[in-house]
Amino acid sequence: MDDESRARAHHQFHIIYRVGSKLMTSEKPEEPLCLGDIFLLKSSKMFDDLIRLRNTFIDELSQYSKEELTDAFDMQGEPISVEGKRWFASVRDRIRDKYDRLPLWYGAPFNLENELADFDYWSKAAFLDLDEALFLSVGLEPKPKFLEALKPDTSKRANADPIVEFMQARKELFRREFNPYRGSTTHKASSYLDWIKSVELKVHPAFLRMLEKMVQRTVVADPKPKTELTSDSLEMFDPREKLSLAKLIVVIAIREYGYDPTSKKSPIPREIENIAAELGLTLSNETIRKYLQLGSRELPKGWKPN
Repeated sequence: MDDESRARAHHQFHIIYRVGSKLMTSEKPEEPLCLGDIFLLKSSKMFDDLIRLRNTFIDELSQYSKEELTDAFDMQGEPISVEGKRWFASVRDRIRDKYDRLPLWYGAPFNLENELADFDYWSKAAFLDLDEALFLSVGLEPKPKFLEALKPDTSKRANADPIVEFMQARKELFRREFNPYRGSTTHKASSYLDWIKSVELKVHPAFLRMLEKMVQRTVVADPKPKTELTSDSLEMFDPREKLSLAKLIVVIAIREYGYDPTSKKSPIPREIENIAAELGLTLSNETIRKYLQLGSRELPKGWKPN
């Protein structure tokens, strides 16, 4: 491409951007938002349609000579002649006819209001709450308008939004794993990463890379594990003192966190581990379970949770 062709292409880009903003100049993302199969299909078709529309506008601008293009539009793409304003208004009408009321989720890929996740910013966070992790997991910035869209629909409309249903279902998965008893809502990156990998949850690739980066940063910053209670060091305690401590812990776990000693895979030990981590304390899952099991054995025979 020679200098004149490059200058013309640059001028045309500014005109297209001026008339259609990011809607007309954004390319189809290599890593689309992870909002389900229906979104993926419709969003892909929308980008294909917009690319065809943009090429149509470029072809129309190509009919102008160099002098005519310069007379019709300034270098920032603003129409300055009668002909330029006529074409500009015609194009804007054609765009508005199809995309004037772009649904919330389908407008996000164009980042018109900074809806796409800022993974670099969130990678510096000490922890993430469940709503933050939920939206970041699909590639969206955790904005109030997205959370508002997930509230139950009381209008009783016949056709539910499939993307809202997808996000509500994902929100429930996060809640059941990390907050089943309405306790702590903040968790470390390692907890999210371990769970996502264990259940093979499909998330936005950049979110997965962010979590891995956060976990690796923690390992590098603290290469030596902090001293914590182990099964060996527990023997240093007076047996009666240790048993009393275990009973105290299991009482709190049952009453405050809904711990069920009969459950083989209770999420409460992990929740306690995360709460300790938020306070800067290191407690292993194994140590927590040891104390809970020890205290649980002191419950009356036949005891069952309420």
